[in-house]
Amino acid sequence: METNVTTHNFSVAEFAKAQNSMIQKNTNNSSSLGWQNYGRKTKQYSRKEVAEILDRGSETAKRELSRSYFYKDGFYRRILIYYATMLKYTGVLIPNLKPQVPTGFSDKQIARYDAALEFVEQANFPTLLTNFTLKALMDGAYYGIIVVQDKNGLVVLDLPADYCRTRFKDLYGKDIIEFNLQYFDRLADESTRSSALASYPEEIAKAYRKWHKGKRSTSWIIIPSDIGVCFSPFEEVSPLFLSTILASLDYDEAVNTEKQRDKE
Repeated sequence: METNVTTHNFSVAEFAKAQNSMIQKNTNNSSSLGWQNYGRKTKQYSRKEVAEILDRGSETAKRELSRSYFYKDGFYRRILIYYATMLKYTGVLIPNLKPQVPTGFSDKQIARYDAALEFVEQANFPTLLTNFTLKALMDGAYYGIIVVQDKNGLVVLDLPADYCRTRFKDLYGKDIIEFNLQYFDRLADESTRSSALASYPEEIAKAYRKWHKGKRSTSWIIIPSDIGVCFSPFEEVSPLFLSTILASLDYDEAVNTEKQRDKE
């Protein structure tokens, strides 16, 4: 029995052409995934600068390059959104009954199951996990901290990737996040800094004040693994698709050259 299989390799040029037929989202619409910042001011890079960052740039420089091209709302942005939304993150909630429990559910078990379903619904995992994936693709890794977890749902605060690192894992294989308290020093305005500290767990705010008073020897604080959220595709710490920026620049250059020839 023969089966015909058609394979198709990814092509930057074909993807760039295909984007012309895509329906663009109204820029007045807000996004639950935080993409509404695409219009912010971005740094302009030359092709030489991009090549140098890809070759020997620091992780911070690579993240800044990635963010800049993502917020330009162009080819690179479309690639990241495409891969971030490829999975639907639909979960299945399965009750785990003890062996001695007879077949069937008691009223108490049904109530607990309904409460678990409500929690999953309120947490909105498809949107939450898509956000994690997008940030991980943009920055190389996603770092967050759970600030609310109760029967009404889950709230995760994004941590700035430039001030996070992971060097260890816990007994269950989860990455342990280390957060640099120097992040709050970059907030020059006292009111802004106080508001930021108030949004973080009290332990972090206390550690920051102790560090500033010299009662703490290091600015790095370990986020307990039960509230820390770390996600990095394939254990990478650099944005995965940075090379497509260079390929996109090559494509744009070829298109511009072709247009120039047509004018001549």
